[in-house]
Amino acid sequence: MIVIRDLYKKFGKLKVLEGLDLDVKSGETLVVLGRSGIGKSVLLKHIIGIMKPERGSIDIDGVRITDLEGPDLYKVVQNMGMLFQGAALFDSMNVEENTAFYLTQHGNRQTGKHYTKAEIADLVAHALEMVGLEGTQKKMPSDLSGGMRKRAGLARLIVYRPSIFLYDEPTTGLDPMTAMQINELIVKTQNELKGTSIVVTHDILSALYVGTRLALIADGKIVHIADPDTFMKIDDPTIAFLRKTIEQDPRTLKVEKTHA
Repeated sequence: MIVIRDLYKKFGKLKVLEGLDLDVKSGETLVVLGRSGIGKSVLLKHIIGIMKPERGSIDIDGVRITDLEGPDLYKVVQNMGMLFQGAALFDSMNVEENTAFYLTQHGNRQTGKHYTKAEIADLVAHALEMVGLEGTQKKMPSDLSGGMRKRAGLARLIVYRPSIFLYDEPTTGLDPMTAMQINELIVKTQNELKGTSIVVTHDILSALYVGTRLALIADGKIVHIADPDTFMKIDDPTIAFLRKTIEQDPRTLKVEKTHA
């Protein structure tokens, strides 16, 4: 479980997080919605330990990571993985090398032992197969479309099987069909690896498709949080606007695919 209390962060005079509180339940997919530039990505970077707040605390499974530095912090956050907004692939490495990066740098998280080349190749092949990129090992990031780059970033994330998955605007910049494919992969990853997922997005269709709970961030705080059906009925101008943008609830696509 992730427990965030009274989190404050500012950049110069710009206040981004202002006393944010949030509980993330183990095994859920929590989606944090909000306008661009409102602090959603900043929140993720605090959870994974890249940023430190001016004030407040973050507890991961009972460990207060906001008090930790260096190796002590790494011991906790090594169980996390993050899909960055632009996928953040290394341009000088092919898909196989990108996917294997964590494995070659850190080895097996459970045993601390290094993997053999054959073991890494098998793990990478399985991860690429999971995201529909089988056979792309030798392709360079420059050879990939935007959707394929996202898939490769997701393969690099799932290959070492973290227990907490963080997704930063996973569908931004993608066409609707490719965006839905990424949503399906997020759900598939959650179902197969049984982790805890946090997705930040301004895409309400993505939020409804992947989320078990939805939260709205505004004025540096979480102002609403509920299951999808309850969330969409909340009397709030932002949520009312989101309701108007939906022609078809994307969750019905899951039912249609099941019966197809």
